[in-house]
Amino acid sequence: DESSFLQLLQKENVPLSYIRVPGQVRTNLKLLDELGIPTIVRTPIIPGFNDSEVNIRATAEFLKNLQNHIPKRCRKQSSRK
Repeated sequence: DESSFLQLLQKENVPLSYIRVPGQVRTNLKLLDELGIPTIVRTPIIPGFNDSEVNIRATAEFLKNLQNHIPKRCRKQSSRK
């Protein structure tokens, strides 16, 4: 949630002027990485929106290049009806 994110940045003494527009996930992740703040990223895979192999590979490549990303094992969730 956005307020928790802002609180974390304030706790880490990150000037609020460094904060980018909410919703720019990659920009915010790069900022956290540059500041040395460990991150765990959860990415829901939404059929028809971000489930292409190209998108999944690009996301994995982006995360692989972050120094402070804590990788977690992928879990396949069953669809709820």
